[in-house]
Amino acid sequence: MTEPPEPVQGLVPQPLRHGVDHRVEPYHPIRVRATLAYYMLALLAATLAFVALQVARGYWDQTREFTEILLPAELALIGSATAFYFASAQEK
Repeated sequence: MTEPPEPVQGLVPQPLRHGVDHRVEPYHPIRVRATLAYYMLALLAATLAFVALQVARGYWDQTREFTEILLPAELALIGSATAFYFASAQEK
């Protein structure tokens, strides 16, 4: 077997030193929950836009099957997340 090549000096990326703080921010539950809520709403909006586009093109039969499967799952996910958020907010 051949030996791996020696690392080349000078090609290793160096951290930036322009006054930027590169530390990792601490965990913020409110920010995480808000981000997840925005992603879920974006997913729902994308699904509804896709359904509207397919219906406008005249593919209602195939779109109806897609909608009957995906929309209840998405709405249940959003409802569960909303209920969890408000339940945890009441405990405080």
